[in-house]
Amino acid sequence: MSFLKSLFGVSDNSDAASARQQESDRNFDILKYDGIRALRQGDGDYAVKCLTHALQIKDDGECREHLANAYLQQGDPTAALGQMTVLAESEPDNSALLLRKAEVAYLADAYDVVADTCMTILELAPDNSRACLLYGRAFMAQGNDIQAIAMLTKAISIDEDCLDAYLLRGGLLMKLGDLDGAGADASLLVGKVPDSEDAQLLSARVTAARGQHQEAIEIYNKVIDLNPFCVEAFRERGAIRLALGDKDGAEADMRQVLELSPHELDGTSGDFTAEGREGIQCKVEQNYRNMNPYGF
Repeated sequence: MSFLKSLFGVSDNSDAASARQQESDRNFDILKYDGIRALRQGDGDYAVKCLTHALQIKDDGECREHLANAYLQQGDPTAALGQMTVLAESEPDNSALLLRKAEVAYLADAYDVVADTCMTILELAPDNSRACLLYGRAFMAQGNDIQAIAMLTKAISIDEDCLDAYLLRGGLLMKLGDLDGAGADASLLVGKVPDSEDAQLLSARVTAARGQHQEAIEIYNKVIDLNPFCVEAFRERGAIRLALGDKDGAEADMRQVLELSPHELDGTSGDFTAEGREGIQCKVEQNYRNMNPYGF
């Protein structure tokens, strides 16, 4: 047969095409798995290069998802969202994939995309509490507190153990002045996860907003026991201490704030030694007045 092909000038096009396809498949596999290996080793730049070239050879969902993760590892959620959008378009009824897209969109600050995607998810799976939670986060980011509370409440109605929804809703209710509602969410959280820094911090804030200053200080103490690096706890406890006339305690908390977050309080400087103490205290008081969350 090969003699006849040679005699009549007939090339084996099918064999050549098959060989080219095999070579293409081999190159794709090398690039794909080198990219995945690089991603696992934390080399995001090399992973992006390999996976991008692999996708130029062949469209592959797994490869594209890894590329999205590589972009996230590089700190580029917008590029990751582009890859997740292509993936979601290929499987428009895959609610898990859509949820992943919405999560990446949230990281990219693309809140309209989050809202639209979560709406689609809830049409496919009305009982998806994670979609409700993420939808609520998007509303919060857009400043739509009422819609956010409604969506977070829906998440809780679907899954009573959706603790993130309680935490976010409690913070919003406090912001809107509903201390009873915020207190109820804080109490539930503290009851379920007493060692949660976030739950105790919400409880401390609600207690302080109610004017129960000494009780609030005790709760802030718990927060600091749980996390000695919690800037918010030191700052807010210091504001209460200053309001109660405990200038030394307020100054001590300010020291911690400055140590943990040196750039947080513009205009406050000094080494907090005995020399110049009066001037430093004045700066401390002024800064607490400027940032006081409770209006003391």
